[in-house]
Amino acid sequence: MPSDFKKLKFAYVNEAPVTVLDWVPVDKLYRDYPTRSGAETPCVISREGSNFVFGPYPKDFTLSGYYYAKKDPLETTDNSWYVDNAPDALIYGALMEAALFSKDLEAFNFWKPFFDEAVQTIKTEENEAEVSGGPLAARPQ
Repeated sequence: MPSDFKKLKFAYVNEAPVTVLDWVPVDKLYRDYPTRSGAETPCVISREGSNFVFGPYPKDFTLSGYYYAKKDPLETTDNSWYVDNAPDALIYGALMEAALFSKDLEAFNFWKPFFDEAVQTIKTEENEAEVSGGPLAARPQ
């Protein structure tokens, strides 16, 4: 599992035919697929500790997909995600924190709408990126 893994967005077995994997809780995976040997194409995925687990127990295959990554911590030597992608939110948030530290409620209230707008812009861009690329379609269960 990648070190910056936060949450799985979409995963599939990258072979013909493509098999999209459904995320299930790990206890459900072990209940539904108790045999931990075999060589089948998996149809579900879960996480156990720092590993992905599959059901049914898989043959050799290539896993492909997308996941949500943990944000980089703020660093002084290299730009973090925040510096590269959300500098306005970073600045306005710092100004709000400075106002709270100095107990200047007027300054805090001045910067808060700017911070809220910057955060909303980030959320909107993430939502648009998530649904871009084609129409939404329901998958039969």
